[in-house]
Amino acid sequence: MKSMRSVLVIAVGLIVIVGALYVGFRNQNADEATDVPTGKPLDFSQHRCEEILYGRGYRTKIIAPDNEIESRPINQIRVPSSGPVGSILLFDYQGYNYEKACPDPLNVADTNIDQWQLVKGQLYENLHKMGIELFSDPITDELYTGFYLAERTHEPLFTLETKLVMQDKMDKDTNEHAAGLMFRVPALAIPERATGYGVALTTKGPDNQSGVKLFKYDPANTVIQFVPFEVSTERLYQLKVAVSPAPDPRIKVWVDDRLLIDVADPEPNIVGYAGVMVSNEVAHFDHMYLHNQGSPLAASALNTNLPAPWVKLPLSDSWLEAGDSLRGSGQDDSFYISDSKTANGQLSADIRFDDQPATAALLFRVKDKIAPTNGSYAVGISTENGGELKLFKFPYQPIKIVKTSILPDLPYTLQIEFIGPYLKVLLNGQMLIDYTMDSTYIEGFVGLNVYRSTASLQNIQLTQPQLIENFATNLAEPWQVSDLLWPVNALTAQKIKRGLLVSAIGFYLSNTETPNEFMFESDIMLVADPALEQATAGLVMFHRYNASNRSLIAYMSTNNGGELSLFEYPDGKGGSPRYSNAPLARCKLPIYKDVVYKLNVSYKDADQITILLDGQACINHPLTASYSGGYFGLAMHEGNALFNNTVVLTPLN
Repeated sequence: MKSMRSVLVIAVGLIVIVGALYVGFRNQNADEATDVPTGKPLDFSQHRCEEILYGRGYRTKIIAPDNEIESRPINQIRVPSSGPVGSILLFDYQGYNYEKACPDPLNVADTNIDQWQLVKGQLYENLHKMGIELFSDPITDELYTGFYLAERTHEPLFTLETKLVMQDKMDKDTNEHAAGLMFRVPALAIPERATGYGVALTTKGPDNQSGVKLFKYDPANTVIQFVPFEVSTERLYQLKVAVSPAPDPRIKVWVDDRLLIDVADPEPNIVGYAGVMVSNEVAHFDHMYLHNQGSPLAASALNTNLPAPWVKLPLSDSWLEAGDSLRGSGQDDSFYISDSKTANGQLSADIRFDDQPATAALLFRVKDKIAPTNGSYAVGISTENGGELKLFKFPYQPIKIVKTSILPDLPYTLQIEFIGPYLKVLLNGQMLIDYTMDSTYIEGFVGLNVYRSTASLQNIQLTQPQLIENFATNLAEPWQVSDLLWPVNALTAQKIKRGLLVSAIGFYLSNTETPNEFMFESDIMLVADPALEQATAGLVMFHRYNASNRSLIAYMSTNNGGELSLFEYPDGKGGSPRYSNAPLARCKLPIYKDVVYKLNVSYKDADQITILLDGQACINHPLTASYSGGYFGLAMHEGNALFNNTVVLTPLN
């Protein structure tokens, strides 16, 4: 762990250095200008403002059109212009001072996309002067690419457009510089992993020619069409892509209002995520517009509420709608993952096999949409061994197998309900599995799987369970996860019929502040987790969200046959408390999983803390340090726990 942390620190440091170099080169390029006029003044009337703003050798300043320029240099040269004025650009070049009116604002991002996600690369939002400034990262990525995607998907028919300027901000080089638009990306993930389409301007495409290319991110990096023409950095381009419907579906690409690509659409009517991309260094994007134009397709006969885009893995496998069925075929494990993500739910489908042997499964809590075998749960039925209902997880590990007759040409309704660690599986209405799972995967995507066979699936539905909220507490809302402590294993909490179910590791803080004296108690049941031998949970006091002030944790645990312990956070070394570390106090009591206990903590006169379990005093500890402020909350260290009747009484008599 220590070595991994060192590697992480080094990597972060390198990224910061790259960013600093970038900023430094940006300033250095500006400093190439000179205060001594050389040569004759130039005519900048045909230059676009963005090209000056990001060109080498200029020092620039943006002025709003309604701001009065109080003083101008004596030799200020006004560049002739006409039409509307969105901003004024002041710049000097080769010792001459210029003033140019620009039709568009240069310091405001012009886009109709309101939510974005950076999936790769870096953004310099605090430095940008034009819309989106996207920087690829040559230190951490051999491909030197960056992607910025809209968080909402586009429809089957759409237009996507932007204005862009590429920059060669480091040392001038002859490497390929490319920037453009992405679409039909099936997940909010790196298109190089998730597939997707792109159209990019490039300074070095096929045969080292510059031009525009329409391509697909697939194992072959397929270039659908390339049109050569002169493309250079530090020049403003307008790029637009549109798809047209049947009977002649096509993809069309315009550069500066010239139609350069018009090809048959190889995969019409696909939805996905759209955005911008850069390859090698920096690109600036503005006037970024996505216009959805609906779908040319009639309503699907397939009855499902799982949303597109779907990810098909491997890409060569077949998942096709056939009437009201979805038919999936695979030579090995074949996956079809939807865009629906949830922690809890009821997932169901009708499954039929044409032949045997055959296996099909429903997947849930898929950690990575484009790599389901890296982490997910599944429940499947199979004709093998006379018929099986199987609960398993990926990386592949069987969890529970129930023998039951499964035959070809018969329909089977498979329904799974997953709430926290609790799983129920019904086949044709009969409950065959009632199981408490491990807490390896807490939430994720849902999808389908077939294994070395073909299966037809109908009525594929995901619904949210009707939870009866039964968590009794007098602690104030809102509650929130303290993600500073264990960000890689974020805690989750959900109200269910039996109380508040808390899973993973971390703190769940209320909005009730900790007073100078109090009694804090809760009913706690440590829930069995097959993947974890022990379970530990408790109460936290004096804790501040994302802060490092001293707080106290009262833990109950099944470790060593059962024990209560009192910890201070941060620990003596300033880090997260580890259960193996020496606590402030500890006492032995029998504690078992799936049994409800009442944990009670009393704090009085700021120098004494008392901890009871089911009314039995176990810890009475004098405190040498002072504690104040912060909030009450719940603490999880391992496994799952149910909390209820969680109350604070103050003042004490």
